Amino acid sequence: MKLLGVFELLKKLQYKLLVFWYSWVRRPPPASESFSSESPILVAAPLYLGDLCTALPALALLRQSTPNKKIILLVRPELASLAKLINGIDFVVPFSKDLRTLRTIRSLKAESAICFFEKRLFSFLSASGARSIWAFRDQESPVFVQGPSFDRVSGLPIAEMLYGLINDFLDHTSEKVVQRTPFEKLSQPFWNLSLIEKQGFKLDCERYAVIHLSGRGEFRKLDLDTAIELKRNLITGGMTPVFTGTGDLLPRELEINSVNLIDKTSLPELLSLLAAAELVFGPDTGVTHLASSLGVKTVVMMGASQPRLVHSELFFPNRQFQYSGDLICRATKKLHGYVEVKSPYCKGFTCSNVDRGLCVNKANQLAFVRISKEQIHQVSAKGAS
Repeated sequence: MKLLGVFELLKKLQYKLLVFWYSWVRRPPPASESFSSESPILVAAPLYLGDLCTALPALALLRQSTPNKKIILLVRPELASLAKLINGIDFVVPFSKDLRTLRTIRSLKAESAICFFEKRLFSFLSASGARSIWAFRDQESPVFVQGPSFDRVSGLPIAEMLYGLINDFLDHTSEKVVQRTPFEKLSQPFWNLSLIEKQGFKLDCERYAVIHLSGRGEFRKLDLDTAIELKRNLITGGMTPVFTGTGDLLPRELEINSVNLIDKTSLPELLSLLAAAELVFGPDTGVTHLASSLGVKTVVMMGASQPRLVHSELFFPNRQFQYSGDLICRATKKLHGYVEVKSPYCKGFTCSNVDRGLCVNKANQLAFVRISKEQIHQVSAKGAS
């Protein structure tokens, strides 16, 4: 076991030395005016699911504005199977800090790289051989990184921030791409559902709604009373409740007259499930953002977070938020509020509110039920007509 640990340590050290060598000692020459027409564009987006969904309009703009370029997408390993379903992506690379990933990226010979938020990847992207690296810049950004100032766009929703980054990239490569595609002409769906080979589940109902019970971590979730009320209203409205999530045992009160798919779907299968749903309910988490990227009407419960970061009416008009900003468990100075907290009793993902461990309280849950009931009534009335 000790030898194995030493071997892993040597591999990590070798990786870091190679990244340093290629990014600082043997840096590629600066980008010239003439890029190879065959050179692909590398997009580094090792983001969590919700943030990856907010990047979809930017990826669509890049695809439609550079039809002759291949696009390589660097993503978190657990999202690779889902990322392959994004329209217009030619090659997906699961990102990990190892030599294999670095060799793979270098072999693809991308001359341009675009980085979505992950500043830790600047050296990696430089080592990949990219001669032009685009990202949001701040005072700590390396001199070889180009792009707009983060302060200039930080007040926008994430989707619009990333869309602006791609626009900035296209502005400086205008001679190498076709005419810019306006947003209103980005008509192609973000996802290619035809690539999903087979579903591992079967639903014996024509109309259904998805209730996603929990997000990543224990700080945000729908409580039992909320789920019971949602289920009752859906059945009254003629829809079958379908429960999704991870790691939760479905209480008996929710099992009857519903479908339990908790921990029973892959991400591609979940995408297919959400696409055919009448409505989707859940907390501020990746699955609810995934649903809204499909154009499905989605109701999201948020705690002390920043809805402006994810609520872009321009790109995701079918998403509705119930928001309470008076909770103290999450700060608003950081992108997602995880790093700094306003209360000395809150540490990391642990919250000191009445419902300990949650960044939503009973008032959030009750307001969420009221909004959800209105949406269920509207969809039921539309279905009846």
